[in-house]
Amino acid sequence: MNNAPRPEELGPAHHAMQAFVRQYRRHPEVLFRAPGRVNCIGDHTDYQGGWSLPIALTLATHVALAWRADDQVRAGSDLGNAKFSSTLSELAQSARRAAGGTALEGLSGFIAAAVDLLAVDRGFDLWVTSDLPVGSGLSSSAALSLGLLSALSSPSGLPQPELIRLAQAMENRYLGVNSGILDQTAIAYARADHAVFIDAQAGTASPIPFDFAAAGYRLWIIDTRTPRSLAHSAYDRRVAETRQASQDLGLPNLRAAAADDWQRLADPVLCKRARHVITENQRVWQTVELAASGRWDRVASLLTNSHRSLRDDFEVSTPALDAVVDLVDGLNPLLSEGFAGARLTGAGFGGSVIALFPGSAETRLRSALGDVAAALPGPPAIIPIARPEDGLRQAK
Repeated sequence: MNNAPRPEELGPAHHAMQAFVRQYRRHPEVLFRAPGRVNCIGDHTDYQGGWSLPIALTLATHVALAWRADDQVRAGSDLGNAKFSSTLSELAQSARRAAGGTALEGLSGFIAAAVDLLAVDRGFDLWVTSDLPVGSGLSSSAALSLGLLSALSSPSGLPQPELIRLAQAMENRYLGVNSGILDQTAIAYARADHAVFIDAQAGTASPIPFDFAAAGYRLWIIDTRTPRSLAHSAYDRRVAETRQASQDLGLPNLRAAAADDWQRLADPVLCKRARHVITENQRVWQTVELAASGRWDRVASLLTNSHRSLRDDFEVSTPALDAVVDLVDGLNPLLSEGFAGARLTGAGFGGSVIALFPGSAETRLRSALGDVAAALPGPPAIIPIARPEDGLRQAK
């Protein structure tokens, strides 16, 4: 990890340290920054050994920590003004309940999981600040997991592969989320001005140049403000369905499938699930090649194709997400140059859309978004992405 903070991070880092001082009347010993991530393309492929292409965001979670000489744990966050006091033994009891099948919740649940996984043997004071919107598909939980694990393993630290493994274990074993490694890997390995080409089967992450701005393109996250209330249960069903599809095809996973193998499945639902994963893997490779040659118009069209697959074959979209994607796609007849494309990002069932479009379309798109506001709980939040950012790092 690169330990030097970027200039634009001094604001959030300073805010996190000041919040810690106000709460505990002393300075933190370490401060870690774990950014959110947005997956540009390649959703629901990681747990089938496939490929994906995320970038890190400016929005991030900061975790500040100072060790204590006793077994007391004091922790809190500016998210919902969450605060609690506990002991290491009480947190261990919480972790044992998770082992018995009771999923942990809230900040205390995350901390109990991290303490158990790392076998933490001394108390600490900890404070979390974040400007990442929760439930928007931007990996706020993975950012929190990695930030906590990094702070609680200091000062010795852990290598990135081990941090990723433990962060996944936090969600799988303690928090009741059957996640893959896409989010954690993206956050751990992200580099400024690059996307992360993730090979889930090999467990590798390679940076590739992703300079859409140089070609006059803009990238937005459009948060529909719709909660992802069904995402966890639906995610688990999709994991099970794709696993069954690969078994029925006699394959170790759908990454190993040929382009038309989905046609061999008798079950129509499994057929659709497999078709999405197989074609999404193809779209990831195409995006890598097109980004390298500066064909951002073609990349934008692949985003829209990806959304249609997630909507029709994987069935993880919502009317609100579809409305935003259709609005972006509907701009294309009005554009004199370039192409606008969009897709849902993350697990689906609410959350955010990622949109890639020529800069000349920005005014039209801002105006048109007002037309879909009636279908949403409130006006959509627009998060411009000026550039891909660096990933997990120690900020103090």
